[in-house]
Amino acid sequence: MFFQGRLAQDDLLLAEQFQKNQFSRQYLIEITDKAGSMNPVGFAHALIQALETMDSVEAVWLSFEPPFDFQNVLSQYSKSAQHIYSLDPEHDADKLFDPNSLPNTVAQLKKYLLGPQGYLVKSVVEQDPLLLTFHALKDWRKRIVDQSSGVEQQVIIVLQSRPEAFDYSAQQRIQFQIDALFNKLNAGYGYQYRMRITGMPVFAVAAETEIKSDVQRVTILSSTGVILVFLVLLRSLKAMHWTMIILVSAMGVGILTTTLIFGMTHVLTIALGATLIGVCIDYPIHVMMHSAVQQTRDTKISAVIKIWPSLLLGGLTTMTGYCALAFTGYPGFQQIAVFAISGIATALLLTRFALPFLLNKTSIRVPWLPGINVLLTINQSARKLLCLLVTVSGLISLVLLTQLEWMDGLDKLSGNALHQQKLIDVSIRRHISSIESGRMILIKADTLEHALMLSEETSSVLNQLVKHGVLEQFVPVYPWLVSQQLQNRNQQVYEHFVTLDYQRHWQQQLYEHGLSVKKLGNLLNRKAEILLPETVLQSEINQLIGPQVISGEHTLIAIWLGKHQPEAVIKSLNNIKGVKYISQRDTIQKLATSYRNTAINALSAGLLIILFMLLLRYQHIKPALTVLLPAVFAMIFIYGFWSLVKQDISFLHLVGSLLTVAICVDYGIYFYENRSQNQLHTYQAMAVSMLTTVVAFASLSISNNPVLQTLSVAVSVGVVIGFLLCPVLILNQAKTD
Repeated sequence: MFFQGRLAQDDLLLAEQFQKNQFSRQYLIEITDKAGSMNPVGFAHALIQALETMDSVEAVWLSFEPPFDFQNVLSQYSKSAQHIYSLDPEHDADKLFDPNSLPNTVAQLKKYLLGPQGYLVKSVVEQDPLLLTFHALKDWRKRIVDQSSGVEQQVIIVLQSRPEAFDYSAQQRIQFQIDALFNKLNAGYGYQYRMRITGMPVFAVAAETEIKSDVQRVTILSSTGVILVFLVLLRSLKAMHWTMIILVSAMGVGILTTTLIFGMTHVLTIALGATLIGVCIDYPIHVMMHSAVQQTRDTKISAVIKIWPSLLLGGLTTMTGYCALAFTGYPGFQQIAVFAISGIATALLLTRFALPFLLNKTSIRVPWLPGINVLLTINQSARKLLCLLVTVSGLISLVLLTQLEWMDGLDKLSGNALHQQKLIDVSIRRHISSIESGRMILIKADTLEHALMLSEETSSVLNQLVKHGVLEQFVPVYPWLVSQQLQNRNQQVYEHFVTLDYQRHWQQQLYEHGLSVKKLGNLLNRKAEILLPETVLQSEINQLIGPQVISGEHTLIAIWLGKHQPEAVIKSLNNIKGVKYISQRDTIQKLATSYRNTAINALSAGLLIILFMLLLRYQHIKPALTVLLPAVFAMIFIYGFWSLVKQDISFLHLVGSLLTVAICVDYGIYFYENRSQNQLHTYQAMAVSMLTTVVAFASLSISNNPVLQTLSVAVSVGVVIGFLLCPVLILNQAKTD
């Protein structure tokens, strides 16, 4: 499963590489007339002129117009017409060079010269009298016409920015400038027009803005909530001061360590890392609670030393849970794991070696938590009945697990803003192309020549699929890039069919139609230029085809696909080595399954490692399982509930349950070992730490990010259940050294 997941991820990275290369730094700006009565082309041209004044704009053009001087390009390609006119010259030659069709060919040529596009024909005809260049470009010209067909309803402007797509500050400024220029210009038209905008930079800015907003709100709410719980229950500003020093130090070390290892700390890592406030504060709370009745420095140090084995084991089990995140395969969780582990370790060490001295002259009160004593009393008097109820409920939950519904893809894991932007993106792009986003043919070869040969073979196969209605359209790199082999084939076929007799017949037709035999009559021994792909990729044509070609250790060429039947396309390409069909949508679905499987493995491994650590501590399986039991039952109950309410389960739910187990095991350790030798006192400390943890994770629920929302529900609910189950499933006994 891991190998399959790796392949899926590699496919996704390759697809994203081309998608980023295609759309990176590129905006699509849709202009529509609100009343539907005015053609927006004139306004669009005026807006283009305004946009061209921006320093951060590299190029801007209408989507149905080529982003270069088309007349100049035609003139250049006409010099190579004999080499590039056909993908299958042997098949097309009978039609292209049929002597009987020459009267019609010359008549058509004259019509073109006198028509509205005569200027384009004149730039080609002297180099290419047979207009073979137009034959080579026939499919591309048709796509341009198709894209311009909807010009009466709306127009789409393509803007290429200079800064990289993920340069948040630069792209944000560009989007502000676009809005400002549009509004200023639109005011002069009586606010007649409406604008919508999409593109990778728009998604990048939206995602970054949403995450930064989440981080700010989550951090403020989490910190405020934890501080309020602490102050209300422990009622000591001085103790809060020392505790905040530990928490800030833990967060600081987490950010520093993550930045040193990864080169940066993502804002999403900080957002989830904010929950560490609720986790790391547990250690100072337990120290303060156990030393609450002791007001001298020596007894406080003794209290820390006494509970240190429980704190250390609890910290290690929690770190194990976070460490397992790194092996779920989900990008970014490695950062979160490093952040959490380094932060928890810092909090533990400061609690052990610094906090007793900081608390030297600090008065701490035992918190008043109504109902804790009653809860313990009920558990002691009705423990057998409660154990039976928990066991039966657990069995029912296990049965319900067979009805779990798994989330097939990852599309539900994007925030609200990104989801809305996706809808806008689809709406805009459907007007300019039927190309299906994320679906392509990927060609990989050691050299550019070999890659072009494979691309041409693939294009010939795809042409057949178009004829049979299996594929609506596709976008190859031909005729802009042509292999040396195909150029040689075209030239050989040309020389075979265009003979002296053919030229005489051609000249006769030119004379009869009143066209210049002197300028257009020579078809033999023409000095056609070889088209060099490397030179093309450095020319203005690169704006058009550059996104489809990536050069490096290998040459990669992408052929974009329109609507098609995937099975038929895949089957038709099976015999072409080095050619692969990639569907980003299907790959993401495979990747979701891969993440789910690796998350299950990580959860299983995390549980086994925690159990092994408990075995090392207690030297016997029974106490180890006893301590682990509340956490396991909490996880089972959560999954049973999700199954009952038909909640789609993703790998994030598995990650949440892993963190639940890692945190709840701490409660099992504290309750079982009962190092204060006062069960009520121990359970009170657990209650305070449980509340701070719940407040920290519950704060994630205000996030717009579904990743954080899912973890919020999973961990918050699980922690509460695990806390409540400790006195039910763990006997009231003290286990000390």
